[in-house]
Amino acid sequence: MIDQDFFWTELLKNQTEKTTNLIDKILQITPSTSDNYNRLSQLYQRIFNFLIFKNKTLLTETNLVSGQTSSEDQESTVQSMEKEVAAALESVIPRAALSPFMMLNNT
Repeated sequence: MIDQDFFWTELLKNQTEKTTNLIDKILQITPSTSDNYNRLSQLYQRIFNFLIFKNKTLLTETNLVSGQTSSEDQESTVQSMEKEVAAALESVIPRAALSPFMMLNNT
């Protein structure tokens, strides 16, 4: 029981550190008039990466709890999840709306 508690504590600690790192990378992107398209693309990619990480984290936790380990099932699930995340992100924050989103104060 103690080993299991330690495992979950370490897993949560690592996920928290990674989450903080991804959020910090998103917040580091600042608006620029000369290189706006590249910065918007970079912002979109970092938000997408954050969402993928969070969803993979949930998927991993679910698999650990349920004991599922089939790599073929996981691969197809991850591919489906990536498509769903991309569609959801595009519907919530379309690329055209990123410029005003980027101008918001991040504090």
